Amino acid sequence: MAYAQSRFARLFSGKNFLVLLLVAIAFWQLHSYRQNDPLPVFSPAPDIQLLTEDNTAFRLKQINMPVVLVFYSERSFGANNIYPTVYAREMPYLKFLTEDRLAQVIVVIKGIDTPEKLREFTAQPKYQFLKNIAFALPDQEMARAYGVRSWPHVFILDRSQRIRYSAKIMAAETISRTVGDL
Repeated sequence: MAYAQSRFARLFSGKNFLVLLLVAIAFWQLHSYRQNDPLPVFSPAPDIQLLTEDNTAFRLKQINMPVVLVFYSERSFGANNIYPTVYAREMPYLKFLTEDRLAQVIVVIKGIDTPEKLREFTAQPKYQFLKNIAFALPDQEMARAYGVRSWPHVFILDRSQRIRYSAKIMAAETISRTVGDL
């Protein structure tokens, strides 16, 4: 019995405890990643009311072209720090879809729910790439309607507002190709 107690004590001491803690954090991150339960492809997309920086409201269903809907978070924890970096790197390429009128790119930023917060956010040098494609979403519950609980996430909607693509990790090349096929 004493031997079992000493093994148990060694398991939860010093470096072993640190390794166990890191493994637990890794599994928690994996669980967070898998928390999303996005709407299935070909299901109708829930309508969203968005606000521009100048406080103009519009609904997602008013857009008469494919939509690339990005639920973006600037903050994440642990292994998820990769996602904001990937999204920041890929987002400027997506702006070409809007500029060339192939699709409307809409970026919803977690925690940005007013035009004032949106203006402050996009005024920061490192987030200026989101200018004219980021919108305020007054009701963050819409992310839940799309099944997004662990931000970021990207959807592509066709002209009839049906989901045609959904992914956690964004790849501008795949998105451009998918939009081109619509």
